[in-house]
Amino acid sequence: MGSERHQNLRNSLLKQRYDWTWHATALEKVFSRLKYMVRQSTPILMQISELDPLFLLAGTKAAQYAGFSLRTAAASGNLNVLQTVWKFAPTQSNQVDNRRLQENARQIARSFLTVRGEPSAYLRLFTQMVLTLQTQGMLFQDEYSQFTPPINKLIEDLDPVFTDQNLFIRYNPGVSTDSGSYWLRRPPENYIALADSVESLIRQQFLYLNRQSAIDINTAIFSGHPGLLTPGDELIQTILRSYANEELINGESYWILKENENFATRMMDIKALHEMIEKMASQLKLKRQLTEEAIYYLDEHDNELYTFFITGSAIISETLQRYKGLSGKKLIVLPGSRANLISYKLRRDPSLQALLSDDWHFVKFRHIRNLHNNPFLNLTLFESQIFGDPPEFLASQLVLF
Repeated sequence: MGSERHQNLRNSLLKQRYDWTWHATALEKVFSRLKYMVRQSTPILMQISELDPLFLLAGTKAAQYAGFSLRTAAASGNLNVLQTVWKFAPTQSNQVDNRRLQENARQIARSFLTVRGEPSAYLRLFTQMVLTLQTQGMLFQDEYSQFTPPINKLIEDLDPVFTDQNLFIRYNPGVSTDSGSYWLRRPPENYIALADSVESLIRQQFLYLNRQSAIDINTAIFSGHPGLLTPGDELIQTILRSYANEELINGESYWILKENENFATRMMDIKALHEMIEKMASQLKLKRQLTEEAIYYLDEHDNELYTFFITGSAIISETLQRYKGLSGKKLIVLPGSRANLISYKLRRDPSLQALLSDDWHFVKFRHIRNLHNNPFLNLTLFESQIFGDPPEFLASQLVLF
């Protein structure tokens, strides 16, 4: 809590006490000298540590006025560091007014959040807007004007976008727009949550080889989530710990797939669970219906009472969206080793939690096995016991060196 307060104090001082217009002018003078020192075809890498909206605007304005145009950008998962690559070519400017600027910013936000698949903090979303608007030639049109507005005017110009309640749902909002996280008021019908996308990439890495170096895993994840889509370390580590153990081999970090997480073993588990759930329908004197994705328990009128989705992963966003209109109780049946990961995903992503209506439940493999093996199982006992072992999140203990 102390570090968060210090960070807020630091940002407040930066915004109120520092002359960012002067900073942009000083940077522009430095950048302008580069064309005399390096070849025109040389890409220019610029890095901002301790990223801040005003620092971002000052650096972007300086590079643009120095005759550069943005080629690409990438950020660390925690957004502490932003790297941008520029080329020697003037940005093609377009005449724009605030209305057009804000409409383009809205389109950028919709596209970014749709691809990201989860809410974004203000700084990440603002950075995506600024960098994309720069490539569209919509920023800093006053280069040759006698009046140069202050750097923070662009923040004021974009504020109406962030306060647009028709565009955004805002989770954990504070007084100012730079607090809380932003999600689409009307998200797309089908999208993949960021955490699910990262988990899917990690599972693919282990598909043919049970031992993976941390470098190879990070390379795959960062390649699949470029730019400002890069996930944070905590998410990556939590997913990895659900499947694998970390070991140091010759001084290099490796992740070794746990024995019971072998994909062939998991497929056998899933097949066995299918058979158990099918057999329990007879014990409960219920009709059953089988599809490729689910097992349905039906009443005498063929209405869904319980629908089982059996999975070896914690990838749930697509299932929650596809079957949200299904009647009855919906049960995602998963290994106990995924329970902590499920709880973590729901805790960190309020939009994913919002998909989880009251008729969705998580059931562990072992709970189904216990019910199946109970010789006294009947419908009353089943209904009283089926939701008795929900997942809980336990934070991993820090490794001490």
